[in-house]
Amino acid sequence: MRPRDLACLLGALVLLAVSATLLAGCGGGSNNSKTTTNGQTIPQNASVTTGERLFRSTCATCHTLHAAGSTATIGPNLDYVQPTVSQTQQTIAAGMHGSRAIMPAGLLRGQNATDVAAYLAQVANRANVRPNPKESP
Repeated sequence: MRPRDLACLLGALVLLAVSATLLAGCGGGSNNSKTTTNGQTIPQNASVTTGERLFRSTCATCHTLHAAGSTATIGPNLDYVQPTVSQTQQTIAAGMHGSRAIMPAGLLRGQNATDVAAYLAQVANRANVRPNPKESP
């Protein structure tokens, strides 16, 4: 084999190896997220189980969420709101200052905030919203 042919073959092999590596990194179209049963997208690294535990200990005292068995009315009914992961992460980071309540900024941080956001994205469902008994005739 001539040196020029060998160089072309080596170049083709390198190009093939780089292409295969790039395609493998794509994960078959995955973007490090998964889709929940209600169509929400959550990060692959999120632990919904940890998110549920953190929600019950940190958030359930103020929020209604059917899946957690919480019926508090200080903060919004999260079944009705059905927040996305991004919305929940932003709200946790910034906090809320409404007319009825104040949620402090940074109540959860990092992976904990991601886990709670993923839990909410997976379980919050408007089908679980019940009429407020105070507003019923």
